[in-house]
Amino acid sequence: MKYMSLMNNYFVMIDISYVGWLVSFGVLVTLTASTLSSISGAALVLQALSKDKLLPLIEIFAKGSGPANEPHRAIFAAYFFSQLLLFLPSLNTIAQMTTMSYLMCFLFINFACFFVTIINAPNWRPLFKYFHWTSALLGTILCLFTMFFVAPIEAGIGMALLITIFCYIHIRSPAVDWGYISQALIFQQLRKFLLLYDIKKQHLKFWRPQFLLLVANPKTTIPLISFVNSMKKGGIYTIGTVEIGLWQQKIQIIDLLRDKWNKLIESLQIEAFSEITIAPTVRQGCQNLILNSGISGLKPNTVIIGFFDMYQAPQAINPSLIEEQVNTCLSEFPSLRETHSKMTAEEYISLFNDCINANKNVLIARNFINSTNFKTNLFSILNSNTFIIDVWLVPLSELWGIEGKGEIETFSLTLLLAHICSLKNYGTISIKKSTKLRVFSFTSCVEKKVQQ
Repeated sequence: MKYMSLMNNYFVMIDISYVGWLVSFGVLVTLTASTLSSISGAALVLQALSKDKLLPLIEIFAKGSGPANEPHRAIFAAYFFSQLLLFLPSLNTIAQMTTMSYLMCFLFINFACFFVTIINAPNWRPLFKYFHWTSALLGTILCLFTMFFVAPIEAGIGMALLITIFCYIHIRSPAVDWGYISQALIFQQLRKFLLLYDIKKQHLKFWRPQFLLLVANPKTTIPLISFVNSMKKGGIYTIGTVEIGLWQQKIQIIDLLRDKWNKLIESLQIEAFSEITIAPTVRQGCQNLILNSGISGLKPNTVIIGFFDMYQAPQAINPSLIEEQVNTCLSEFPSLRETHSKMTAEEYISLFNDCINANKNVLIARNFINSTNFKTNLFSILNSNTFIIDVWLVPLSELWGIEGKGEIETFSLTLLLAHICSLKNYGTISIKKSTKLRVFSFTSCVEKKVQQ
């Protein structure tokens, strides 16, 4: 019977106390202090959310009053909603909602402490000397268990509401500088797997092209940049450019140029990295890019170089053929290089030798400046239900009488790249089902090489 009193008699403490009124006074003081602190805390949170513009229709609560920027509007809003809760028919319902709110708050505080600990964030320095990540994880689990043990339906509704708000904020991507914890986790895992990646265990059957595209100015190479992106087949794609000049003169603008390249890559919707180097000549800068681009097993294995034409000056792409967002990014880049900063024919040929000495594959790209309307041309080809890629296998040893080392590897790379081109989608156009590869070779080749 005495146990039933604890469940049914809410004033049992007053009945058994020597000073009953003191219990009532303590309850009133506690309720008043808890209510005021909760309203003021909720108002500060509402004001912070309004300043960051995370949720719609709450911007009016961002403005504060007085020198301390007191959230008077948010306090009135919090008071108004707390008064609405008093109209609920049962006090137990209010108690469950309050319990769920506190438990969810403690749950995410514990989870945040656990998360920043396991990613070794250098700015995380807890003052409690006995803190350990296991205690934070245990607190997270206990809060989650208690929520569903006390009121499973209310706990489920609360978690669903929080997940909805999180997804909304993630999709909306507000322009606020919080520091995303997901990026810290990605960095931690990336470092871990880079250390586990063993270059010595690379095998030919898992080889994939990892491109380094050498670009002088993006105003002339937008079609080539997009085309190389379609050929990477899950590999790493790096766009390298050289700033001609002295270190002291150019180092101040490197960060600005890197931001311009990142904006251009984002506007083109390609998956690529940008690399910028400073050198007194174009060849020296290209050597730096070939040697130092990438990290560990993610270094480029194939270098793509534009065709050298000493009789024709580089031409910018017609702005009417590309999107407005891309044009805006291109307008921030400098004008095309002047004649004195161009490569000479000797430097251009020597650059191939540099690539070969660095054990890199070399591809030469030509006529992409005329393919700005590539998608339209591709549609007209697809109307005939056939899209043909011609592959020419040229045996230099037979034609020029030189020793043909690595010809079979060269033929294999050429066929592989052609096969990759036939599998990719170009924008919204898929050519996989309507593509044929035609392989051409010379009849003067040795029969064995033809069969291979």
